[in-house]
Amino acid sequence: MSQNNKGISPMVDQGGDIDVKELARKIQKRVEEKLRTGFYDEKEVRGITNLKLDTSDRDTSWLFYNKLKADLVYDLMKENWDVTEPIDTSSPRGGVKGKLISLYKKVYKRLIQPNINISLSKQAVFNSETTHYVYHLKEAALRAEEEFHSLRDRYLNLSDRILEMEKNYSRLEGLEGRIKSTDKRLDSFADKVNALSGSLRDVDKQGIFLKRKMTNLLESLGSDNGGPKPETIAREREKLNSFDYTLFENLHRGSREEIKSRFNVYIDWFRGASPVVDIGCGRGELIELFTEKGIESKGVDLNDEMVAECKDRGLDVSEGDALQFLDSFEDNSIGGVSAIQFIEHLPNDAMIKFFEIAYDKLKPGGIIAAETVNPTCLSTFCGAFYLDMSHDKPIHPLAVHFVLERIGFSRVRIEYLNPFPPDHKLKKIDIKNSSDVGFDIVSEYNVNVDKLNGILYSHQDYAVVAIK
Repeated sequence: MSQNNKGISPMVDQGGDIDVKELARKIQKRVEEKLRTGFYDEKEVRGITNLKLDTSDRDTSWLFYNKLKADLVYDLMKENWDVTEPIDTSSPRGGVKGKLISLYKKVYKRLIQPNINISLSKQAVFNSETTHYVYHLKEAALRAEEEFHSLRDRYLNLSDRILEMEKNYSRLEGLEGRIKSTDKRLDSFADKVNALSGSLRDVDKQGIFLKRKMTNLLESLGSDNGGPKPETIAREREKLNSFDYTLFENLHRGSREEIKSRFNVYIDWFRGASPVVDIGCGRGELIELFTEKGIESKGVDLNDEMVAECKDRGLDVSEGDALQFLDSFEDNSIGGVSAIQFIEHLPNDAMIKFFEIAYDKLKPGGIIAAETVNPTCLSTFCGAFYLDMSHDKPIHPLAVHFVLERIGFSRVRIEYLNPFPPDHKLKKIDIKNSSDVGFDIVSEYNVNVDKLNGILYSHQDYAVVAIK
């Protein structure tokens, strides 16, 4: 043994690990020696001899005892920890020799037992504490073994998941290749769309050319005695030269789904107000929404193309002048009147006349709602209002409020609609990041930003709502 290992038990290797097999062999050897001296009986020896630690190379460590063997060790210690039992002074032999042996034991017990008991009592205390410690050690070892198996199961499960993730990653790599291929196909499709757009522009130019030729043709037909009547020619020429409002609406008003989503607010206002007449119904989004929600409704519009589209959708829509159509109903017969983006197309006299007719035709308790562009939000003049060339003038909400009250409507209110999204508004300075010196300046700046946002970027539209 080297100098560095001097004093170290041969059962401990240089790495500090216990040689369990060597330890078990020596314990068994000492038990056999004790057996020869009569220290153990045969039953105890059989239990100790059969006691072997499981030191095989498997997933669990040899430190985790098999429960059955651990219980055997503990039971053996529990039965034999008390070594202070009194000396038996009887003798199995009879006669004088037996009496002498018994007398000798009594004398020995009287002289020696007290001194021995002192040492044996200490040994008994030590044995008791050791037995108690072994019990807790056994329980801790069993719990550790259970935890080890649980951790091993979790490890195996995690390994399976990692393998599955690796497979999924391989699939993603394949998907990435397919996405790149799709991108190339989309680029090719975009090129085709651009080419098609160019073709459509050519078609549009040809349409303008054909319109001019048709105008010239109608004029030439009008000069013949057997040609169309002058009023027919005038009407057809007006249609050819008029502003294509249907195309304009489709380009700038928004999708049908978007408009219907914005109109959801009208459902609560008009629930139970059947029938509802929608003035200037356009593409019929509001009538379609009312129909879906079980509200009886019908509409009118001057544009024949929009009316045809509404009828194709199965909506009850008529073509004609809005005021004449509304005036055709009997007084006190309508549950509600809606007019979305309509009154800004009318001169003042026509607008007031519209509200007067609506008042006469509504039932008592009937509701009217007229939506228009909000002129108190100045940004609308940069977009919605002057974008539509058919608009006559903006109408201030307080002016409409006054008109309805003068006519006789009650519970008149203004509902502001379609607010600008936050990213359109002016940004304030975070007051937390300002210095103490600039705190008042930043606060005043933020107040002014709120005022400007209220003037420039509040609500794009409003609706005046009233009850007869």
